Amino acid sequence: MYKFTHEIYGIAMTFFHYYTYFKSLKEIDPLELSVACVYLACKNQYILIPMDKVVEMFNKVKAERKDPIQSTKTPDFLKYEIEIYSFLGYDLNIETPYFWFYKLVQSKRGEGLGENKIKNFLFNIIN
Repeated sequence: MYKFTHEIYGIAMTFFHYYTYFKSLKEIDPLELSVACVYLACKNQYILIPMDKVVEMFNKVKAERKDPIQSTKTPDFLKYEIEIYSFLGYDLNIETPYFWFYKLVQSKRGEGLGENKIKNFLFNIIN
């Protein structure tokens, strides 16, 4: 639906791991948490997505899932946002290897790293 950078997904993954460190996956909907983490990662990188678009993204992914049990409750992304901020102590400076990789590619020293094959190889190493 959206083409986010690796940096956004890296930050979202960090948020997801922090949240699941404090809460059990048995208590939450992983899809709801995943979408909330992507929303927060975008917000963290100054990309504001309107809440109706976030709900639309959630509903689209939910419709594509093959789960026999589909919840009809409305997702509460703000609850996740507040809890994640609380778990992190409101320290939202999340650094990922992708940030430094993009910095290197944009510098003179990283000129050859912008080629797709090399970039994909390095993303695989980072992942």
